Amino acid sequence: MQNRLFTLLIIVLFIAGCNNEVFKSKNRTLDISYHVNKKDSIQPSYQVAIWLEKPDGAYVKTLFVSEYLSYGGFFIPNICPDWTVKACWDKVIKEEFDAATGATPLVGDRIFEFNCFEKQIPVGRYKYLIEVHIIEDFNELYTGEIEIADEENESETRVIYLPEKHPKASDILSQVKVKYHK
Repeated sequence: MQNRLFTLLIIVLFIAGCNNEVFKSKNRTLDISYHVNKKDSIQPSYQVAIWLEKPDGAYVKTLFVSEYLSYGGFFIPNICPDWTVKACWDKVIKEEFDAATGATPLVGDRIFEFNCFEKQIPVGRYKYLIEVHIIEDFNELYTGEIEIADEENESETRVIYLPEKHPKASDILSQVKVKYHK
């Protein structure tokens, strides 16, 4: 009888410990914020895709994609071409589509809070990418690395102009910040 009680106690403590660990992991958050700049000289499309890759460039997951882009804009080869090639969006399941699709960000401040537990982002090191379509063939790709782990951290972002800087509308985004916290 004592062996059974001892075994039961061990099981209860184990389950309680596991639940605590699950609870902790539910609070992990990846925050991405930026300011969308107004450009008077042209009318940018402001189509946006945000996704994660492993450091070796292997695609992991789309975190956000603007509605027009998600509902068929991805078939237009010059709108967010890096995301289009990586995401294979025409093959995603409805749940993934619904979880990532949102309104096209307009001019002003934008804040995205991605719960790592809900988005099924395990602990690890990631490359994040924010691709913004400007107009015609012009896109901007904001990128950096972030670690989802025990320690909170922030990342520095750099911008790549695709195929080059637009002469009238470069730096569609400013104040790009990517933080991990728990």
